[in-house]
Amino acid sequence: MKWVELSRDHRDGQDRPTHAEARKKLPIPTGGYREVTEDLTARIKAGEYGPGDRLPTYRELSDLYQVSVTTVQRAVIILQDRGLVVGLQGRGLWVAERRE
Repeated sequence: MKWVELSRDHRDGQDRPTHAEARKKLPIPTGGYREVTEDLTARIKAGEYGPGDRLPTYRELSDLYQVSVTTVQRAVIILQDRGLVVGLQGRGLWVAERRE
């Protein structure tokens, strides 16, 4: 596994793990869309990406996970189906607001 820093946006001011803390806990897997899906799900649930945070672009995610953009797209479709992320064509991906 490869250790890579992820960028994140803290608009809500909530205290979340630092990049270094998150990297120690969650290594970046390299593999197929299932691994990308599960890793992003774990990062969202761990709070690395909070509700309303913008996710990296498809290109950035493909570079990060060392997979093709198509693989990232497949992973994002699953995350959208699970209600974890919301995407707006040409504008980006965001973590969905949590449903209570």
